[in-house]
Amino acid sequence: MSGCNDINDAKAQIQQLIDLLHQGGFDLRKWASNTPTLLENIPAEHQTLQISMPEQNSVSVLGVSWNTTRDTFSFKVEPLPCLERITKRELLSEIARTYDPCGWLAPLIVVAKILMQQLWQTGTEWDDPVPNQLLEHWIAHRSSYEHLQRFEIPRHVGDILDCQQGCILHGFSDSSERAYAAAIYIVSNGTGHLLVSKTRVAPLKRITIPRLELCGATLLAQLMHSLIESLQLKIDTITMWTDSTVTLQWIQSDANKWTTFISNRVSQIQSLVPRAEWRHVRSADNPADLASRGASGDQLVNDHLWWHGPSWLSEKDKWPDFNSKTTTASDATEELKHLPTITVSLLSNIDPIGQDLLMKCSNYERLNRIAAYIYRFCYNCKTPRRLSGHITVPEYKQGVLFWIRIAQLSVFSDEMKRIKSSRPVATNSVLASLDPFIDNEGLLRVGGRLRYANISYGQKYPILLPKNHPYVYLIIKHVHLYYLHSSLEVTMSVIRQKYWLIHCRSTIKKVIHDCIPCVRSQKELCQQIMADLPAARVTMAPVFARVGVDFAGPITTKPVGVRTRTVTKSYIALFVCMTTKSIHLEVVSDLTTEGFIATLKRFVSRRGCPTDIYSDNGTNFVGANNKLKVLYNCLSNNEFQKSITTHCVSNNINWHFNPPASPHHGGLWEANIKSTKVILYKNMGNIVFTFEELNTVCCQIEAILNSRPLCALDDGTVLTPGHFIIGRSLLAVPEDDIGPIVNHRKRWNILQRITQTYWKQWSNTYLNNLQQRSKWRKPQDDLAVGDIVILRDTGTPSTQWPMARVVEVFTDPADNHVRVVRIRTSKTELIRPITKLVKLPIEH
Repeated sequence: MSGCNDINDAKAQIQQLIDLLHQGGFDLRKWASNTPTLLENIPAEHQTLQISMPEQNSVSVLGVSWNTTRDTFSFKVEPLPCLERITKRELLSEIARTYDPCGWLAPLIVVAKILMQQLWQTGTEWDDPVPNQLLEHWIAHRSSYEHLQRFEIPRHVGDILDCQQGCILHGFSDSSERAYAAAIYIVSNGTGHLLVSKTRVAPLKRITIPRLELCGATLLAQLMHSLIESLQLKIDTITMWTDSTVTLQWIQSDANKWTTFISNRVSQIQSLVPRAEWRHVRSADNPADLASRGASGDQLVNDHLWWHGPSWLSEKDKWPDFNSKTTTASDATEELKHLPTITVSLLSNIDPIGQDLLMKCSNYERLNRIAAYIYRFCYNCKTPRRLSGHITVPEYKQGVLFWIRIAQLSVFSDEMKRIKSSRPVATNSVLASLDPFIDNEGLLRVGGRLRYANISYGQKYPILLPKNHPYVYLIIKHVHLYYLHSSLEVTMSVIRQKYWLIHCRSTIKKVIHDCIPCVRSQKELCQQIMADLPAARVTMAPVFARVGVDFAGPITTKPVGVRTRTVTKSYIALFVCMTTKSIHLEVVSDLTTEGFIATLKRFVSRRGCPTDIYSDNGTNFVGANNKLKVLYNCLSNNEFQKSITTHCVSNNINWHFNPPASPHHGGLWEANIKSTKVILYKNMGNIVFTFEELNTVCCQIEAILNSRPLCALDDGTVLTPGHFIIGRSLLAVPEDDIGPIVNHRKRWNILQRITQTYWKQWSNTYLNNLQQRSKWRKPQDDLAVGDIVILRDTGTPSTQWPMARVVEVFTDPADNHVRVVRIRTSKTELIRPITKLVKLPIEH
């Protein structure tokens, strides 16, 4: 919708719009105008339906009816539906039917808004019926809408486009206990015309009337700013009116002097309409008063003040004369910001400002410079000759002494009071044996017994420092860093030259323990009490029913009978019984999935099918050397693990993988791998075996390792893994069978009794040897989610070990201790045992 003051301009504007949209394939239709001449060139089928009866010649424009003949706006009001039962949802729908984009019916609609707010306070649900009292109020108010049917609003408010000086705008704001409102008028041809208005209900949380008045003024400023941007016209003057003297005093003063609520709104008003002149108006002449209180339909259509504003609006000499700057309202001064009065007392007891600085600043030198600047400020306030520039040495020393006094007063206040009153220190005081005194600078020093020693005054009478104070920690940390992360003894020696620190050694040790670079260099890995042995190690089961598997190699081999220098790589697969420590060695030609499955089939064919297989995750091979990288890549490959697991599942074998990078979780097979390699390399020397020779040597090594004693028996013999395999040590000389001839059943019974004897000896003797914990004997604090750690990397120096954060912990259900965690580095997430981590003393 648009308009022009000249017919030719209007026709040109119509044609430009048609041509512009036609380029995009859009044909404008349903043209309507209050001047029929403009539509002469518009085809009849592109015009709205014209009716011969002027009272019915209306079109809908933005939800409002526009009578093109009389050039007026009107509202179409539907009759109130007869409902026996109306719900909250239906009531809101009925309220929203009255579409008023410009706010001309604001006094009417604000009553419905207030009614809806009251309905919300009752707690009525959307589909619950409206309470009778509110329903009767709504029906009575809604019935008054019928008066709008015969009311029309002129569209034309004057030739504002041709105004040389610009438009004159007036805004009014007001508030009641229930709502606040804003209305804007334009003065044309000596008459005011309502342009736009807006209302809002007051918040449920009760606030004072002056604050509500300020909210109304803020609403007016927002509405005026939006209107000016929309009109894009030349504005001559903007006058804003309110009947609140308190609001005027707030708006016409500096926003920063008021409380937060007032300051925010005043600054918004001043920034939105900086050109506006704010003036006072009597409540009787304020049209926004009607919108803030609400009105019925008949009151609204007959209210001249609402539609045209005060009668004196176009006559400036008749405007109300009121100067709010000469009036001081008590309600306004109550909203003044209460600025705290700070008194700096450098010698007072535990100053709150000092404590706050100690908590916020963790730098020793910076904290001393802050105190030095405070002393300079106090000095400059007292004397006309002001100090400036950098902090001097005497000023810095005063800053150090200031914090020492704070530390002493916070802990030794009772002792200092006694000394000042010439009384001895209490016998139960930690200072009783030090004969303390207060020097000329107000510092507490050790009296001691070194009066005649040929040493400096500071060493003879050192300054007393408490053990638990933030500034004392900063002193220790400063000395420790200044002397390049010196040891406990060096740090303590330097501090003792000037200070006497209570519980000196333990306090310094605590500070050094929290030093991040020192923790990195010491590399104290996390520990936890050694876990109980798994059930697979301490419960009886057939030999090789539960086994651990690991690889050794590569080992260089050569072809048989071929004179060539060509060599190949072979590997050794070790299977160890978790219960009896019996081992089985298989030589493997390559590290493929098929090769390992063939090895597993040979093991099962000769030793029986196990129920459980345990192995490392493969990451313990990382970084060892280039040869072992091939072995690691095979064992840690997902496809390899998937294929092996699939084969085992089909044979009812459970495969268990230990956490990554935790070889101590598989200590049983790691130890046997070491024993196998020691025997192999001692006998191998520089010889390159053939595949058959290597297989033969491995069988011999297997026999040797299976003949190792598990424990000593009472009869002088030893129990070996071979007893559980063949009934005797594999290296023992066979004895002649001189016993009576028995049948097969009796021989089988004899073998069963012998086997049971071995298991009884295993249970009574061997298990008892597993009771002791060789290391990690004390429980430690568990790692928690959020802890900062350093990840041990054997391939790099400790200063370059990456930092990480613990994101998940895995608790051992047996003793509720954490031995494996998930960590997040800067690049990825990893699962690692705590023995690979160094915990940093950083709180999270």
